[in-house]
Amino acid sequence: SVNSLSISDNGELLVSAADDGTLILWDTTSWQPIQTFVGHDLPVSSVAFVPGSNRILSGSSDQTLILWDANTGEIIQRLVGHDNVVYALDVSRDGLYALSGSTDEMILWNLTSGEVERRFDDVDNVRAVAISPDGKTAVATTEQITFSKWDLEDGVQRGSFRGHISEVQTLAYSDDGSMIISGARDGVILWDAERLIEIRRFGSDQIDGHPPQANINSVAVGPGN
Repeated sequence: SVNSLSISDNGELLVSAADDGTLILWDTTSWQPIQTFVGHDLPVSSVAFVPGSNRILSGSSDQTLILWDANTGEIIQRLVGHDNVVYALDVSRDGLYALSGSTDEMILWNLTSGEVERRFDDVDNVRAVAISPDGKTAVATTEQITFSKWDLEDGVQRGSFRGHISEVQTLAYSDDGSMIISGARDGVILWDAERLIEIRRFGSDQIDGHPPQANINSVAVGPGN
């Protein structure tokens, strides 16, 4: 099955990550596969294009992340540092850093050197992460009904968001960084990113196409929102 999707900056390419350990790059005009990426030993749980570049980053149950050349399908670098399944990742808007979440901890990576920039070893069972547009903070969920905000520069937790009654599955920032959207079985909540308060709530039965109590596994914010 397909576990994660990411679309390129120009919208012309889409990459999918699957249980068979591969990535597939797709042409969004013809919807034909362009290339298959082989390098992970176990299912790939998360994938993202690196903004402003021809690179793709993937995270896997094999405990590694791989930085790929999107043009050739070749491995640029394998990032090793986790001791368990990598469930989630996000890449900063400038393409310089990535944040990955695992059962063991959360890690901030320098994508230029491929080295660990910072370890957040007091947070574990991370299932979703999102980096703010300015790259200074991030949010992460850890199989809880709450999720937390972290300062990426000093590694300090800056607060928690409380409002869901089921485990938070997915997170995303608005383009200007002023809002965060979270998804869970009880629906979707829009938050004020600075004040950590709820702005608006959408029950799963209020979202077109979703049956009541459907699990919301992924959210995204459109450009300019």
